[in-house]
Amino acid sequence: IKSLLKYCDFEIPFEIIVVDDCSSDYTSELIPRMAGVRYLRNEVNLGFIKSCNKGSDNAGGEYVLFLNNDTQILKGWLVGLVNTIESDDQIGVVGSKLVYPDGRLQEAGGIVWSDSSGNNYGKFSNPKLSKFNYRREVDYCSGASIIIRKNLFESLGKFSELYLPAYYEDTDLCFSVRESGKKVIYEPKSVVVHFEGISSGTDLTQGVKAHQVTNAVKFTNKWSSVLTKHHFENPQTSNVYKGANRLMGKRSILVVDSYVPCYDRESGSNRLLHLIKMFKTLDFHVIFLPDNGLNQEPYTSLLSELGVEQLFANDYEPFFNVIKNRMAEVDFAWICRPELNLKYQEMIRKVNSDAKIIYDTVDIHFLRHKREADLGLTNKNSLPWEEMKALEVDCANKADVVISITEDEKGVLEELTSTKVFTIPNIHVLVKTHSQVDFEEREGLLFIGGYNHTPNVDAVEWLIKDIMPLVWRKIPGVKVTLLGSNPPKKVLNLRSDKVMVTGFVHDVEPYFMKAKVFVSPLRYGAGMKGKIGQSLEYELPIVSTLIGVEGMFLKDGKHVLVGDDCEAFANKIIELYSNKTIWQQLKGNSGDALYPFSVEKVKGDIKQVLLN
Repeated sequence: IKSLLKYCDFEIPFEIIVVDDCSSDYTSELIPRMAGVRYLRNEVNLGFIKSCNKGSDNAGGEYVLFLNNDTQILKGWLVGLVNTIESDDQIGVVGSKLVYPDGRLQEAGGIVWSDSSGNNYGKFSNPKLSKFNYRREVDYCSGASIIIRKNLFESLGKFSELYLPAYYEDTDLCFSVRESGKKVIYEPKSVVVHFEGISSGTDLTQGVKAHQVTNAVKFTNKWSSVLTKHHFENPQTSNVYKGANRLMGKRSILVVDSYVPCYDRESGSNRLLHLIKMFKTLDFHVIFLPDNGLNQEPYTSLLSELGVEQLFANDYEPFFNVIKNRMAEVDFAWICRPELNLKYQEMIRKVNSDAKIIYDTVDIHFLRHKREADLGLTNKNSLPWEEMKALEVDCANKADVVISITEDEKGVLEELTSTKVFTIPNIHVLVKTHSQVDFEEREGLLFIGGYNHTPNVDAVEWLIKDIMPLVWRKIPGVKVTLLGSNPPKKVLNLRSDKVMVTGFVHDVEPYFMKAKVFVSPLRYGAGMKGKIGQSLEYELPIVSTLIGVEGMFLKDGKHVLVGDDCEAFANKIIELYSNKTIWQQLKGNSGDALYPFSVEKVKGDIKQVLLN
């Protein structure tokens, strides 16, 4: 109770009910004097199961949360449980991570083997290891700290009195929850220190603890068909990691990229996050490997909440060993970018010759580099386009499948490799907003892009230095907002009374809802441009170059306006900024333009890659 008062999340309303099972110590004197605690005392000793059921009968909330008396909660315990159970109607029970007082892990969810023997996953391990720190569907969670909807608990008959006075009632409940069609979830953000054995001891031959042995037989008899049909063999012949993740997906896929998907900072990361979500809906256990080995918030937590296992470099386990162990388990390896394929393809082949390697180009890098060179621009940080082409062709030839981002680039790749090529584009969803701002109420031009990507730097320099002077001659007061992370000095130097450089902005919706025209003056690049799709999501009419709209099936005059030199681009801005009829036409066609990149369409494309 003291730990509840110290660490509980009081933004969530709760009641504390203490069931005193006929104690003979100071409990009966102390607890009734505590304000805010409902005290229920049994006149005779009912045992753990009946006492828990009695507490539930007297509970007034939507959820019932069982918390053993030999526990101390840590900060975030309650919000972790509540947020998880409310995230999905199909979740029936959520359990906490249990740790020993000395800091070692006691349980990260439980495994039940086919012979009904159990495994407290991760017992005595380091609780910080990544394999224990993602939301996971499990066989059971210990009743020391679990939350369940009260109506579900009652409909299942509460804790079964078959197991009186105690032991196996929590495992039995979890099996009943799954039999009802609901999930049992382990939530690592909810942490409880569990002083195991204080209440009932640890000796299986005497006292209440002896019922653990007899109840194991009852549990086996009740659930024998389920155990035989669905559960793995006992720990002597089975992989514990596989046992812990048996409910996470029929197959597993390792996804490799440079870093965790920073979805709100760049187009490639946004696409990858959508793909990961689709892999989950297609019943894959997803393991994400950021090549930099870094945990980056809030992006890491988002993946963990999606049930994605992540592999990080830390001081607790050799990173290379962790990677190799996971590679040995996967059915597919989805590796982004040529440099990462160069690094990981051979390693995966050596440890897992059965894994299917998918090379996701993200875009054709050599094409972007060649276009950059054709403009007379140099980039000391990138390979010459000829060397990049050789690398990309080599990666493609060694992969089992190659992923292009547009149909145009698919055609280029098919001329360079005999490996099967599929197109998986960016994914975009039309933004549903309550505030539709009319043409007359809008003002200014908008650009967005991460400035670590050099085409974006070139684009805004060309826009402000060469294009906008032509626009300002006709519309002197129009202002330009340049959104995006990591603007270098040359971009910051573009600021003026007519040009705003914001840096990274988490919520960009207000900018898209107030601007009149989106501009994408890209002079080089490759692949599909996320900024175009994002503007279509907000139904903000666009002026772009041909490079900017390539591969998206967009028609000049119907979906966008296109200008490929300074004068043409400036004239298109002036036309769209001044002509309400054209502006409304482009806005109205945004939804149709996005269909090829919708979740529904792309999910069908991914099925062809992974499930055929």
